[in-house]
Amino acid sequence: MELEQQVSIGVKWTAIATLLKAVTQLLLLSIAAKYFLSAGEFGLYAVVQVVLGFAQLFMDIGLGNAIIHRQDFKTRHITELFLVNLLIGIVLCCIVFASSSFVALFFASPNVEEFLLYIAPSFIVTALFRMHLVMLQKELAFNLIAKIEVLAQFIGFTVAVMLLNLDFNLTALILGYLSNLFVQGICYWYLSPYKVTIQRPKSFKELKPCFPLVFFKLLIQP
Repeated sequence: MELEQQVSIGVKWTAIATLLKAVTQLLLLSIAAKYFLSAGEFGLYAVVQVVLGFAQLFMDIGLGNAIIHRQDFKTRHITELFLVNLLIGIVLCCIVFASSSFVALFFASPNVEEFLLYIAPSFIVTALFRMHLVMLQKELAFNLIAKIEVLAQFIGFTVAVMLLNLDFNLTALILGYLSNLFVQGICYWYLSPYKVTIQRPKSFKELKPCFPLVFFKLLIQP
């Protein structure tokens, strides 16, 4: 398949997946707001989303884009960056765990601490399949990525609605989100050409171009 045609197909699949995910998410929130959750519970959910979104800013730190655009990367570099990304996920998980009580105190919402503890492991789960996703992006396999994301979104939606009907309330949305991540992880691990091996970085100097943030560049200065 020619590159232009492959990119065109990928753009179409990405657009379809984005639309379906947006519609599904909107439908889920509409159902939850109309029939199951109170305004206060939605306020808690908004706080969880703020923390989740802020932490996710540091999840990838540009590693994925560096791998996609650099053609001189060897397999060894990918495995080394997998470990780096996993360590970042673990650090973020620990930070959310440790700060959950402070966030609850700041927003004067004691119940939010419990939900932050639920989502904290999601950073580790995401880190476990992040490199698999990046390698599929590098291979321009956007149609496969779109199918995985739509499947995961549908399963997450189904889990959330089922749990809402069982009176899990806000916990249903959190567990639906985690179900989405687990399905993505399983699919990416099984379908990605990248196979996981853990390898400690031999030279941080070689990996330095992958870290666009000044903070991380300072950390790995020779």
